[in-house]
Amino acid sequence: ESSLRITVPSEGDPSGFFSGGAFVAPGARDLSGYDALTFWAKASMVAPLGLVGFGNDNSGSSLYPASRSDITLTTAWQKFVVPIPDAGRLAAEKGMFQYSVGAFEKAGFYVWFDEVQFEKLGTVAQPRAVITSDVVSGEVGETISVGVTGVIYNVGGADVTVNAAPAYFTFVSSDESVARVGADGTITGVSVGSAEITVRLGSVEVADRITVNVLTPAPRPTTPAPAPTADPADVISMFSNAYTNVPIDTWDTNWLFSTAELQDIQVAGDDVKKYTELNFVGIEFATQTIDASDMTHFHLDIWTPNPTAAPAVFKVLLIDFGPNGVFDGGDDSQHELTFTSPLLA
Repeated sequence: ESSLRITVPSEGDPSGFFSGGAFVAPGARDLSGYDALTFWAKASMVAPLGLVGFGNDNSGSSLYPASRSDITLTTAWQKFVVPIPDAGRLAAEKGMFQYSVGAFEKAGFYVWFDEVQFEKLGTVAQPRAVITSDVVSGEVGETISVGVTGVIYNVGGADVTVNAAPAYFTFVSSDESVARVGADGTITGVSVGSAEITVRLGSVEVADRITVNVLTPAPRPTTPAPAPTADPADVISMFSNAYTNVPIDTWDTNWLFSTAELQDIQVAGDDVKKYTELNFVGIEFATQTIDASDMTHFHLDIWTPNPTAAPAVFKVLLIDFGPNGVFDGGDDSQHELTFTSPLLA
């Protein structure tokens, strides 16, 4: 009997140390009668399966991706279930299956998939939304994220967490004159005040109400940062419209005690990361680390409306996980830079 075998390269392999793909149907499929994607899988060693799911139609603008990122494979076959957050949304879906998996502890390995199919299990129940906070803030005129990132289901007596795109959910505002919900589910601050957002999957409420506080707009830059002029061959770009950027896992790790809130905005057509309530924030690229050994400078353009006179400072801490690639693994190195006025302006 045949199965699908995936080769995950080792770290340092010329092809990289990552394997991933999206299986796309040539025509749209009606998945509304199912409640889960199921599959069997095993590996040549015990290792995490980074991400597996469906809804990625490889268009770059998929509306309904859903996935699991909590699966550990063993050398024995196991059956896994990825619940569909709201099957009614998938009446015309092309994204049948997706996966991504990287080298584990620098080692490559094999992964086998079999019996990949959509099923009506009848054992997927008790949906509960995963939310980052029950109170969120944003400014008048801004798109406000309510921080709903997925759904927890009871599947045959065990909890399973699914990462789910916002388009699966229906958001209802208690006061559209303060926070308005668009046809695509985006929430826009209309006027200063507070509103409550109800979160639904289909007709079922899946979370306590989320309070949205809409604030007076803070000052913001009217012109973008100067365009960089360095030769692309001499640059490793993490975030820039001028260069090709390397993959970044997250621009906001949501570490404990961090109050930072992140929003992607544009300033005169230039993409900008906007942080509010910033005390500290983590930016991670552990999946695909950066080799900066040939670089001489770290370049970052910032703009702030807040006072920058002493004792105010802006700090940048760079951490290298060392040869073992593990944080706090005994071989880490780090360096922190501190900027103050008048350089910080």
